[in-house]
Amino acid sequence: MSVVKSRLVSDKKVSLSSDRVVYVTEDNLYLGKAIVTELKLRRIEAGLISLDNLQKRQHPASGLIILPQINPSNKNSDYFWDKEREFLLKAFELSKEIGQELIESSNLDKGGAILAGLSRIDGTLGFIRNKISNPVQGGIAGLIKTASLEWDKVCCHAIDIDPAWNDNETIAKAVVDEIFSYGPIEIGLTSDSRYIFELENAPFPKGQINLNKEDVIVITGGARGVTAECAYALASCVQGTIVLLGRSPAPTPDPSWLQNLTVDAEIKKAILVNHFAGQPVSPVQLEKEYKQYIANREVNKNIEKIKSTGAKAFYFSVDVTNEENIKKIISDIINQYGQIKCLVHGAGVLEDKFILDKTLDQFKKVFDTKVYGLKNLLRALSNQPLSYIVLFSSVTARHGNKGQVDYAVANEVLNKVAQSEALKRKSCKVISINWGPWDGGMVNSSLKKEFEKNNIKLISMEDGANAMVAEMSGDFSEPVEVVIGATMQIEKEKKREKNNFEFEISLDLCPVLKAHKLGDKPVVPFALIMEWIANSAMVNKSGLIFHGIDGMRLLNGIKLENKKENIAVIAARTEKEGAFFKVATEVKKETKNGYWVIHAKGGVILTNTLPFAPAYSLSDDIAETPYQRTIADAYEKVLFHGKLLQCIKEVIGFSIKGMAVKTLSHSTINEWITNLDIDKWLLNPLVLDCAFQTAILWCYENTGKVCLPTYFESYRQYKNSFPEDEVICVFEVKDLKEHKLIGDFIFIDSDKSVIGIMSGYEAIIDSSLMDAFNKGRSIL
Repeated sequence: MSVVKSRLVSDKKVSLSSDRVVYVTEDNLYLGKAIVTELKLRRIEAGLISLDNLQKRQHPASGLIILPQINPSNKNSDYFWDKEREFLLKAFELSKEIGQELIESSNLDKGGAILAGLSRIDGTLGFIRNKISNPVQGGIAGLIKTASLEWDKVCCHAIDIDPAWNDNETIAKAVVDEIFSYGPIEIGLTSDSRYIFELENAPFPKGQINLNKEDVIVITGGARGVTAECAYALASCVQGTIVLLGRSPAPTPDPSWLQNLTVDAEIKKAILVNHFAGQPVSPVQLEKEYKQYIANREVNKNIEKIKSTGAKAFYFSVDVTNEENIKKIISDIINQYGQIKCLVHGAGVLEDKFILDKTLDQFKKVFDTKVYGLKNLLRALSNQPLSYIVLFSSVTARHGNKGQVDYAVANEVLNKVAQSEALKRKSCKVISINWGPWDGGMVNSSLKKEFEKNNIKLISMEDGANAMVAEMSGDFSEPVEVVIGATMQIEKEKKREKNNFEFEISLDLCPVLKAHKLGDKPVVPFALIMEWIANSAMVNKSGLIFHGIDGMRLLNGIKLENKKENIAVIAARTEKEGAFFKVATEVKKETKNGYWVIHAKGGVILTNTLPFAPAYSLSDDIAETPYQRTIADAYEKVLFHGKLLQCIKEVIGFSIKGMAVKTLSHSTINEWITNLDIDKWLLNPLVLDCAFQTAILWCYENTGKVCLPTYFESYRQYKNSFPEDEVICVFEVKDLKEHKLIGDFIFIDSDKSVIGIMSGYEAIIDSSLMDAFNKGRSIL
């Protein structure tokens, strides 16, 4: 936002009907009285009205000017939340009562109408941030901007006056000049300057987030939709302990009768039989229970997704508007997990109705979730060493929006409190993000159609989440209030980063994708990503040999969303680590908006000489039970892999403790990818993918669910390459949790020598994956 000094007031003036009155609310500094006097000097009918008694009016209105009571906020750090809330609620009620009269007045042949709301923040709406008073009053601008859209013929102004300016007579003249002039809605006035405000395009910040895996991050807004996606993006960047606060009940495991069901009709039938025990229920009751079960499943899934990044994730059910409950929850979090370093306040609700139709209770519900939620959080966190406060505001606050006056008012309060907090907290980065509409969250199908009809682009979940992370990466010189929409641009990282590999993938350039589809999207195999990072680390490393990978994590699957996708594989500087060398690597994909998102990372281990392989023999425990399913049936009924990836030849061992298979080993580079400049496989992605398929089969036979790889702690390879004949792959199960499978892989050649060992392999288990497997298999 740029702040522009201007002394120009529009020459185009509003005329009012002579038989109507401009009403001005009383205030404790007598500015309202001075404004009435100035209006009468200009032969305009005017009168004072009390916000506490809305009924004492004898004539219809042609105008309304709302003034706040002034609180000495400079001497009080708690913002007078209750008093300022009362002011904003009364301002809404008065606007609603008089609104129809203003609309009628604006439609008169020889008349017009005015609406103005005043605040006393700093004379610049907080944007210059020299000294901020009464930030909660800033919400009045949200009311005025929304009214200007709903009552399009009424001339509306939100005017912020420097609280240090005390000359009421001069202020009154300046205010009256403004409110009768068409022009910018938002105006800032000081004793010597007039300000207008304009949005200014700017690149996303560059830098690093000042958080690490030891830090505790609290995020309000629940574990579904937008906030869950943002939690995942933040966890992917810093790991840490992510604590989600939401109104939904704490998640519980799916009951056994629901666990294997993914089709809506089958789920509802099971609910009728099991939850309602066959009792007659209405369609509304059934739908309500169905949604609760699905929401519970989604929360569980998102928590496991966050955990897959290496972060810890916890969920607490709480209403953010309940101060005592928030205080207790925050205290419990601190006691259990440590000091809180970051707050992301994303909680919000909608009750969309026009000003004239909205009830006070609806207004309070929307306002309090945002504003009192923030109040309660700031009070509960007052003794915490916060490095970040990130508030989810809305573009509705910046421009107003029909039907969302309460949302606009509440989010404008967040914006101005953020400005004040940034001024007070010298070591905490405060950001209030005025989001455009997301393709998810509170944007339901009907709202989405309305946005499409008006050619308003929606922010994708992935882009929005990564934009939040980008904003947090900036330093303290960056603006506090930012607006982010679907047309946002981030400077392409490839312009400032040297990539070891940068290439395109498509079905033609990467043929293996034709055999690896989940749902309706081709997905890059985890095994191929491992090969990419191994090769990137070997660039210009003559004399060193590939030995393995540590901490390999898949943050987000690389899907072929478009006909072609740009991939970058980046290797950092080689670091000596004991007898070995380590190269940190990342795999990124370029989004449609032109910036790069990290999808995988790991540390490649190099050495001068490969160590001897450990001895290994297949345990009798693994081979104790014959495997009943044929290989053909496994690929037809369980696995989703196409012919190129159908590499399991024979199951030679199967039990509750693991599974061993013989695999095909030979695959050419061009069968997988044609445009990557490498001479030979460093690993063997076909054998590695076969290992992951083995884990899927074991998981399915023991749980009825399937799994996908997300992480392994360590991979060590003891030969320069895999043999081209068959390889034995042994999967040893170490732990089985509700949503996670953990184990080790051992790769053995025909001479029973160990080729490689993958330790601490983790795969996420989710009943919904079977649908993606089935759909992917059907379109191969």
